[in-house]
Amino acid sequence: MDLKDRIKTEIPNHPKNKQKKRFYIILLVMFAVALAVILVLMLRTRQAQKNAQEHFDALAARSGTDSRSSNPAGDDGEVSGTGTEASEAEVEAFGIGVEAPEKDLDWEALHAENRDIYAWLYIPGTGVDYPILQHPEDDTYYLEHNLDGSQGYPGCVYTERLNSKDFVDQNTVIYGHNMDDGTMFHTLLGYRDKNFFEDNRYAFIYTPERIFAYDIFAAYESGDEHILYTYGFAGDSGFQEYLDMIFRSRDAGARFRDGAEVDDGSRIITLSTCLDTRPDGRYLVQGVLVNEKIL
Repeated sequence: MDLKDRIKTEIPNHPKNKQKKRFYIILLVMFAVALAVILVLMLRTRQAQKNAQEHFDALAARSGTDSRSSNPAGDDGEVSGTGTEASEAEVEAFGIGVEAPEKDLDWEALHAENRDIYAWLYIPGTGVDYPILQHPEDDTYYLEHNLDGSQGYPGCVYTERLNSKDFVDQNTVIYGHNMDDGTMFHTLLGYRDKNFFEDNRYAFIYTPERIFAYDIFAAYESGDEHILYTYGFAGDSGFQEYLDMIFRSRDAGARFRDGAEVDDGSRIITLSTCLDTRPDGRYLVQGVLVNEKIL
């Protein structure tokens, strides 16, 4: 290095050194601004998610169950217990049927909240206590839209137009997000545990006209294939093939209820949520209709 270059490098007030200093200051300011913007966006997103969940909680409280007052998922999102379980008076087995817990659902008020609400899903002991929606045009709308129409998570529990709204289909697929805060369908992952599977057996769906009771007979990991498009349910034989495939899914974490009466004449629901460990996977919880009551 010659003398001229050394002077440029070593003299603090040299113009080139001033330019470098300004450049680094500008970079630092830009980084700080970008970080601040990211933090603000994260806080807004979290607040929006919290507001959306509080909206659901308020509806659940008005329905008379308020099942998320003791959430079975802790702050870390792990299932830590069975939560508020239905008492024997609420769920009474008689033959192949069950007595459904009472819920005070004001359908006129629910439709005023969102006209796409057409049913309500309640699984005692899991914290799953949500309205079911179906958009009239866009099957993926409620994947990233909340009850009030705002875009973002947690979205809503919903079905697609491939399924009717009267639960007469052989397989009604109901979607919900696996939220890190333990809400929506996150606690369905608790069915991996044998005791949780046994303790939280029944799911109930309420509509303005009927109450449907389902016996949860299977819970397992699956691929991300679209169930209603992939498997043929046009006839009894196609549905039986699908049921046979379910009971062949005997991986280590799968749960199946011995003696469950499920055949090609059954009507089932499939609750589908994402897996944190497998982006291309889904966790499915399935129940067979065992009773329905006309209101």
